[in-house]
Amino acid sequence: MMQEPNAALAAWLRTTRTEVGLTQVLLAEKAGIESRTIIKIESGQGNPTFSTLYPMIRVLHKSADTLFFPEQHLHSPEKERLAFVVAGCSEHEARVLLSICENVLQTLRQIESKSK
Repeated sequence: MMQEPNAALAAWLRTTRTEVGLTQVLLAEKAGIESRTIIKIESGQGNPTFSTLYPMIRVLHKSADTLFFPEQHLHSPEKERLAFVVAGCSEHEARVLLSICENVLQTLRQIESKSK
């Protein structure tokens, strides 16, 4: 069942902001918006424009997919951070990292299967 949009945004923002260790005031400062805007959104009363959401999401270093498609995410901070790091890579870096990751995962899985 889909959550009401304002409630979903309020919960996402509050959870995400606290996960990254930002206060409402600090998030507002870094995003260049008023702290009362953050307070309103987190209380479920705000209906922010794109020009408000965009800098907040960028400051939080989160994919907008975690807000709009939460059911598709495993809610793993490590996987989200990994995805964010990879997203900042060049195509060449991504190809190299992919090859390394595939080899490391294969080795880890072999070790795990032997230890069972």
